[in-house]
Order: sequence, then C-alpha cells, then structure tokens
Amino acid sequence: MKVPSNPCSIAWSLFVVRMVVLVSVEVNLFGTAVVDMLLASENVQSIIENNFDVDISFCYWLLLIAMVLIPLTWLATPKNFWYGHFY
Repeated sequence: MKVPSNPCSIAWSLFVVRMVVLVSVEVNLFGTAVVDMLLASENVQSIIENNFDVDISFCYWLLLIAMVLIPLTWLATPKNFWYGHFY
C-alpha cells in the first residue's frame, strides 16, 4: 500500500479510518445493549413468574425495560443524574 504524500490525502485517509472505528464501536455498543436487555427481560420474567405466579411474556418485559432505560440514556454525563444522589 502506497503512503499518500500530500496533506489532503493524509487527512482523508485518517478521516476514513476514524469513521470506520466510530461505526464499529457504535455497532458493538448496540449489539451489547440488545443482548443485555434480552437477558434482563428474561431474568425479570422468570423471577416474576416463579415468585408471584404471573405469566407475562418476556417480550412485554423487554418493552417495559426499554421504556425505563431509554430516558436514562438521553442523559449525557453522571452530573445529569441530579435525582440519583442523596446527601
């Protein structure tokens, strides 16, 4: 592979590499979040079913857990969790 010599080519190749890395990180985070939410919904469904004898599908638990977690993901940093700490 030939290394580019002019600054425009170098900048463009670095931009492309940066975009590839950003996309791969985002895909990885999305996949991990999906698996975690599926596991959490199955765990909640089995705990509720075993302890309270209520049969609700884990698909509904998945929707409920997603509705609870999505607003938390909209907060940018831990300082935005103003209601999460008690003094």
